[in-house]
Parts: sequence; structure tokens; C-alpha cells
Amino acid sequence: MLHAHVGAQVNKNWAQLYCKSVGQDQLFDKTKWNWPVNVKFVTAELKKGPLVVLMAQDPFNDHEADTVEQLLKITDDFVVLSGNAKYFLNPKKHICYIPYWYLMQKSSLVPIPATDSPRPYTISSLNGKSKYHRIENFIKLRTKPYFKQILFGMHNNFDIEQCKLETDTEFWNDNIIDQFKSLLSCEELQQGYTNDHANTHPAYTDAYVNYVTETSIRTREIFCSEKTWKPVMSGQFGIWLSNPGHVEFLRAIGLDVFDDVFAGHVYVRGLNLNRRIEKIHDLTDIPLSIKS
Repeated sequence: MLHAHVGAQVNKNWAQLYCKSVGQDQLFDKTKWNWPVNVKFVTAELKKGPLVVLMAQDPFNDHEADTVEQLLKITDDFVVLSGNAKYFLNPKKHICYIPYWYLMQKSSLVPIPATDSPRPYTISSLNGKSKYHRIENFIKLRTKPYFKQILFGMHNNFDIEQCKLETDTEFWNDNIIDQFKSLLSCEELQQGYTNDHANTHPAYTDAYVNYVTETSIRTREIFCSEKTWKPVMSGQFGIWLSNPGHVEFLRAIGLDVFDDVFAGHVYVRGLNLNRRIEKIHDLTDIPLSIKS
């Protein structure tokens, strides 16, 4: 399991790095179009010791490598902390993987007590910002005869321009978006779901399986936000609509992803977003269709 894999000393080292770090927003001069490194700030920080830059809270579209390139023009005495698990699987000089959200959740989540009582839902799925992959998943999932059996919630905060900007054009489907816009007042989008990073919501206490729609589905990164760790720490099975390689990473660090239960999570193997969503639904069809 993960606790045994990382060990107490590694956790301590990560904590020390975190405490010494500066945020990436402090590193760049945002008044300039190309965000050049703020040389004055870097020079001042280097007087305190090696520079540690925190870029692990969210996926940065591989900007860690760009940051390294810019910092090397000033100094060689630095490290960038990344949440992209590709740097755990394939380490790079000056970039250190840190499981930021695992560490945050480990210290803040309340354990869900074990119980023999049946849970009212087979699957739960909470969806925050209306990103395209979550929208397509919702539109296709709600056509299933068992949709009402899923504890499902989604924010009604749709910004089509932002959504399109964040989505690869090859996956964008105007018909999916039109259907979603026509449903903006429907019940599933009006449940008051808040992304508060806690695991006290019934989605974690009242369902056996948590269907996680992660922050990012891009192929350039493997990013595990708090959404990935909450079901793990709540005693739930997990299914993840995320980056290709996401489940493989969880296996690599020693986590039991219950391949025997979920057919080896074959849905993660393709790069095509639309097909990955359909493969996940093939997986959820089996137990929920039987139950209905």
C-alpha cells in the first residue's frame, strides 16, 4: 500500500520541500506577455538557499519543463515540485514529483468507519467545473436506464469559451454541448454540490464505487488531484476518467486498484477520450443493469 511504499522519511522529505517552496505565481512577472522569470525575486530567494518552486497543486500543461529552461539561465541551484506523475515514473533533473494532494488529504480527511451496513448506492460521481470530458460523460451516462441509481452531482457553472479553450478540438462535439446547454436547469445540475475537499459527502459514505472525473484528461500529464485520493481514503473502489496512464501510476506506487473487479481497467489504455468514456460505461453497465 502507499503508506508502506513512501515511508515515513520520504513523507518527511516531501514536507520539508513543501515548507521551503515558493509558489509559481511568485516566480513569474505576470505583467509581461510571456511570463518571464522574475530575476530579482529568484536572486533574493537564492540567498536563503536552493530555490524550490511549487507547481504541484494543478496540472500546468507541462510548464514545469519551461520553468526549468528559464531558471537555468539564472541558476543551477533549484528544483521544481511537480504534481505530474510522469516525473515519478521518469525522473528528470531539476523536477521532483510530489504527491501534493495525497499529502494534503492524508492530513485532513476523517476516516470513514468500517461497517457491515449496506450502502444505498452502487456508484457515486461528483463533478465540479463543467469541463468537456465531464459534460460528455454526463450526457451519455444520463441516457442509461440506471442513471437514477447513481448518486450524481455536477456544478452548473458552464463557460463555453473556457471549456472550448481547454478541450482538444478532436474530441469536441457540438451536439454534446447543445444537449448540455438545454439541460442547464435540470435536477442533476441543481443539487448544490460543493467541491470542499472533504469526504463527508454521501458520495463517499453511501456508495461502494466512486467514479472520479479528474481535473485533466490530457495525454501530456498524469495528474492525481484530491478527487483521486478521496475514494481511496474513504474505503471505496475507484474508477477514473483521467489522463492515460493514471491507473498504471496508481499500480506503480503499490495501490490495489482491484483489477479483478474492474476487468483490469482496460478503459485507460486508449488515447481517444470519447472511446474511453464509452468503455467506462461498458464497465458500469454490468452491475447497475443487473441491479435495475
